Amino acid sequence: MAIIYAGTPVSNSEIETDEPFELAVLLESLKKAVQKYNIAAVADIGSKGIVCAALRLASHSNVGIEIDADSLPISHDGVTLNDILLSQKRNRLLLAVDNNIADEIVEHFESMGIKASVAGVVNSTSMLTLNKNRGCAADIPVKSLLSGGVVKTVAIARERPKWIGVDDQFDQLSIPEPHALSQPMNYNTALIRLLESEIIGSKEFIYCRFDSRMGSINATPPGFNAALVNIGDERGAALSFSSASEYVHHDPRNSGKIAAARALRNVVCAGAKPVALLTLLTHEDSANNYGAVAAIEFEEGVAELVNEFTILKAVSVGGHNSVGAVGVVDNLRAAVTPFFKNEGDCIFLLGETRDEIGASAYLKIVHGTGSGKPPVLNIKREYSNQAAVYEAVQKGLIRSAHSCTMGGLACTLAECCVLNINQLLGAAINYDCGLRADRLLFSESESRTVLTVRPENAKAFTEHLLHRHVHFEEIGVVGGDSLIINSDINIDILTLAEAYKTKGLQS
Repeated sequence: MAIIYAGTPVSNSEIETDEPFELAVLLESLKKAVQKYNIAAVADIGSKGIVCAALRLASHSNVGIEIDADSLPISHDGVTLNDILLSQKRNRLLLAVDNNIADEIVEHFESMGIKASVAGVVNSTSMLTLNKNRGCAADIPVKSLLSGGVVKTVAIARERPKWIGVDDQFDQLSIPEPHALSQPMNYNTALIRLLESEIIGSKEFIYCRFDSRMGSINATPPGFNAALVNIGDERGAALSFSSASEYVHHDPRNSGKIAAARALRNVVCAGAKPVALLTLLTHEDSANNYGAVAAIEFEEGVAELVNEFTILKAVSVGGHNSVGAVGVVDNLRAAVTPFFKNEGDCIFLLGETRDEIGASAYLKIVHGTGSGKPPVLNIKREYSNQAAVYEAVQKGLIRSAHSCTMGGLACTLAECCVLNINQLLGAAINYDCGLRADRLLFSESESRTVLTVRPENAKAFTEHLLHRHVHFEEIGVVGGDSLIINSDINIDILTLAEAYKTKGLQS
């Protein structure tokens, strides 16, 4: 069996930059290769370079791998053996394929502009062999590299970092309404400020660097609750990441629960059934192991939610504290998107708005403080609400679904108005939850979703939610050229769209 190298040529550059188009072409080439050829295994060449990628290929099948460094594509002279073996240059792959199709697969990648070569062979030695200048540079047992090293185990004292919860005693009642600020503003201005911010605004300045139309895998455009991709036979996979990083320094455990809940809720809002969670953790060392303790508590929060949700699989790997969710859509035609669809559709809010404005985007952007106690997640309520949404999607009752998180109800409704650039739609909202206007508009209470249904389905949808014993209210109707929320907000949708896109246009 042959080992093929495909991707960016090896270099000795210490500064690795993202090349989104190269990545898109590489992934498209790989997808077509997998569809056309019998490829035994694929490993991404990422952290620690080609050595670790080769080890991953060898370890899963208890085989040996011989890599010929002289066969790898090199970007320039002066590249050393260390550069070849340990370079973390991005956008590179190792593939294990049958010998008789190796040259054909190399030609496939080359035809799509991807540098490729037959870089080695698979053998039965259980050794990782590295050749350079027609000689053996290294010959090491795979098993010893995987498990024979010295592992340092550090006992972490579970003393909570002093910075956790330090801002929770902040008196939220002391927060004035926008008109009472030293530089007064109304709620229209407050909402525009939020939509223009990096926290809430469009992330187009990131995803516009990728050609999301390349190939046929993307079932929806980028920028929604979850990415929806075509996996064949009219089925799809929904993927979403969340971190709840704004809450970590208040309560890492609660932050872990919220991050997992948001990622799962985004997947459900796309009409997918959640099947797996991936937790990325940062165990950064410090004098008091505070970073590690926070990461452990974050993971414990995720685990607490997983136990309630009975997710089929949950794994943890290194990375920044965040959670990814994966769900499956049995019929892509029944998938749901977050933007309003038609004038006259009924708008529902699933979940309860509580006085939970602490650590919110509103406080940070409008009042300049990240203090206050963040919202607390009730796992059973979250599970019930997500189950109600998923079942309603399966019944064909839901037209749109958008998770209500950062920026609160006002920002969620604004996004529903402007996310479909081909059809901006306003809404008239009449909603009273018994809270002061700033709390009603910008509270970040968890377990909430904004949903729309056809008028003729409103009764059936209401009966469905009543049967599920979840809290909900019908709060308005889609239509018009403005977003109107009670008597507090009245902004035309073109202004909303311009504000939401501002950050993307500036970057």
